[in-house]
Order: sequence, then structure tokens, then C-alpha cells
Amino acid sequence: MFIKYSRIIIFTLGTFIFLNYGWNNSIYPIKKTAKKTENCRKKLMGVYEFDDYGIRLIIITRKSELYFRNYPENYSVNRATWLGKCKFKLTTVSIHDDPDLSNERVGNEWVSDYYKIDGNKFYYRNYNKGEMTNFGYIIKKTSKIPAKFKSM
Repeated sequence: MFIKYSRIIIFTLGTFIFLNYGWNNSIYPIKKTAKKTENCRKKLMGVYEFDDYGIRLIIITRKSELYFRNYPENYSVNRATWLGKCKFKLTTVSIHDDPDLSNERVGNEWVSDYYKIDGNKFYYRNYNKGEMTNFGYIIKKTSKIPAKFKSM
């Protein structure tokens, strides 16, 4: 009698685990993650206020983050390679600024992870070689990207 019930319990537990973990985590997350990543890109696109490292303004496009010391003349272009939901690797590809005043160097790489959105505040953590280098938030001013920078 005990063996009969233990088989039923094991079968029920096995089915429960497969349906909740095996099925959902092996089939659906690919679609869900892709959808969440696309939603994150759309939410992130825009113009942000920032005041750190000499940067005063950030523009996030589909492909890049642009950091402005003085808008619109002094900026750097950082190409984004999406890694996950709201996480991407940034590589500095060009600098339109005085090298002595900019902290950027072509070839710099780091990972940005936007982990929380609270109204118009977007909270991030930056990593370099797996170590967290800084964290904070940026404040979204508008979703409209100036025409000059849309294609970057």
C-alpha cells in the first residue's frame, strides 16, 4: 500500500516539477526574454539627465549610448551589444571631445545593467571585468531622440 502511494506522490511531484520548471524554463523563457529585451530597449530609448564623471546628458538609441559633457558638441559614442533583458556591453567607438577633458578612450568596454525602473528614474549598475565599478540612476527627460543622433 505504501509503495503504491509513494509512486503516486513521486509521479505527481515529478509532473509538477517538469511543468513548472522544465517546461517553462526550457521553452518559454526564450520568447519571454526576447520580448522583455525588446521592451527594455524601447523604454530605455530617450534623453536623460545625469551628473557624474563630467557627463551632463545621456542619449540612448537602439544601438548606442551617447555621453555628453556639453550638448551637442562634446560627446562620446558607445556601441551597445545586448546581453540580456536590460543588460548590454558598451564599447567606446568614437569621441567628439577634447581628450584632456574626457574620461573616455576608444576601445573602453564595460557592462551596464538597468535593473529597476521607477517612474522616470532608471537605476543601473556598471561592471568592468565582472567587478561592479559604479551604480546610480539616470532621469529620463524625454523619449524623443534628436534627429542628429537617431542613426547612431
